[in-house]
Amino acid sequence: QQLVDAELTCIVLQLLSLLDAPANVQLRREVRSNQHLELALLFFMQQFRKVYVGDQATAVSKIYAVLQERLNLSDHLAVLAVLMNKIIANLKRRSDCLDITEKTLTLLADLAGGYSSGKLLLKLESVHLVLANHTSAEFPFLDVAANSRLRTTFYCTLCKLLFSDDQAGPFKAFMKPFTELMTQLREQSSPEQFSSPQVCVALVGALRDLRGIVAACSSRRTYTLFFEWIYPAFTPVFQRAAMTYYAMPEVTTPLLKLYAELVYNKAQRLTFDSSSPNGILLFRDASAIVVAYGSRILDHQLPAGADPYAQRLKGICLCMVLLTRALSGNYVNFGVFALYGDRALSD
Repeated sequence: QQLVDAELTCIVLQLLSLLDAPANVQLRREVRSNQHLELALLFFMQQFRKVYVGDQATAVSKIYAVLQERLNLSDHLAVLAVLMNKIIANLKRRSDCLDITEKTLTLLADLAGGYSSGKLLLKLESVHLVLANHTSAEFPFLDVAANSRLRTTFYCTLCKLLFSDDQAGPFKAFMKPFTELMTQLREQSSPEQFSSPQVCVALVGALRDLRGIVAACSSRRTYTLFFEWIYPAFTPVFQRAAMTYYAMPEVTTPLLKLYAELVYNKAQRLTFDSSSPNGILLFRDASAIVVAYGSRILDHQLPAGADPYAQRLKGICLCMVLLTRALSGNYVNFGVFALYGDRALSD
């Protein structure tokens, strides 16, 4: 069985280099049959990963002897390099094919999620290049409107790899494009500038990306890195967005989902020092978002024929999720608000 798998794997891996030649991609990526072939290849790579790469696989498998002989691929790392190059090629050159992009990101997430495969990925130069260059200039699929929900998956996966490093330096370098973008949004002084279509598109993209990053924060160390980056430098941008775009679900939904993830104390990641006010500051900020959105959406008159769930009820539901997570997180002493006359809780 392994010898049959080895022969089939050799054929597939040889086919990858032919399909990813730039001239061939440009010529055939719109052809439906070519998209079906790409999806079939992704399915094959996913099954190969499950059996021959990672935690459950064995390096002495017969398949690697054949791969060494035929393609000079001697171990997991060599094969992972081929798979990673294919993933990068799909994300760069097939950005207009939603199904291919989604399956490619699923494969990347599964590789990064495995303990041993994730460690092996960090040994590849191509992975470090992606972590250093992850904007839409390198990955055009990020600018395709149909792929907007996949941005969260992309950045969650990248940050799982990034957070495997215990140093803060790589995180600061990774966040540099976001720092520049959020600084530009913060400097939009007039209401007309802040409510422009260009700002709206940039803001929605940033909200989806940042939600993916905070979702990957699974420990106190990584969460603190993100919290210190976002607060207090950029949280006023989100409060302003809640007040400006309250009637636009395409903005408020990712905004509320970001905050619902930010206040979520999963795996006890929101464990601040006893002298730290961060828990109180986080709750105050989340409260300001809920009040800014909720007070306006309740008074907003829905246009005739509008879907009440999409336009109002979904946002209210997300507010309830946000409040539930914030109130049950066990990182805020709520008596402090009454003691100092702060209305963050009562509002």
